[in-house]
Amino acid sequence: MTLETKIESFITLTSLSKEYDGKTVFSDASFKFPKGQITALMGPSGAGKTTIMRILLGLEDYQGNLIGYKGNVSLNNSQVDVSVVFQDNRLLPWITIRKNVELVLKEKKNQSEVAILAQEALDLVELGDAADLMPEELSGGMQRRVALARAIAFDGDVVLLDEPFTGLDEELKHRLASVVTSRFKERGKTVILITHDSEEAAKYADHIIKL
Repeated sequence: MTLETKIESFITLTSLSKEYDGKTVFSDASFKFPKGQITALMGPSGAGKTTIMRILLGLEDYQGNLIGYKGNVSLNNSQVDVSVVFQDNRLLPWITIRKNVELVLKEKKNQSEVAILAQEALDLVELGDAADLMPEELSGGMQRRVALARAIAFDGDVVLLDEPFTGLDEELKHRLASVVTSRFKERGKTVILITHDSEEAAKYADHIIKL
């Protein structure tokens, strides 16, 4: 029995086919993402890593079968909370970074919890002292860390991370990657980590899928 068959799959894609402008991205491909584990998706630009994430979120059409949480066909209409870090940071420029993080918590928590959880997430990515700055006052790497803090604060059961440590220097990247992935594993999150960095995948993921 392989390790894959021993672990409960939280999300499964089978017979997946996808084309863009007549170019085949996937043909009869299958993927399994084990529950409570970190799975790294690796591959060159254009290999389909982000496409898989968008399919899981219901943002892309495709041919094939997707079995998500409790049998739902995509994560965006299921009963599971999903934390996402997209390729772009998607920060609202007219509010502080603290408010950007708090925004994802408004419907989940009461006001007293919102402020505490947002600050904790910013502290975790080493931006606690910058909480009242506006996005335009931050470097690209700092903005990336705000996007990561927002995903941490939301605390989804499934976490989709598209190159979450882009723009960070090597020392900071490894420090945050260690802290953040440990937190997700301790909390039993099912994580899909999109990365082009083989060292990052080998060090922090339980499983690696190469495209």
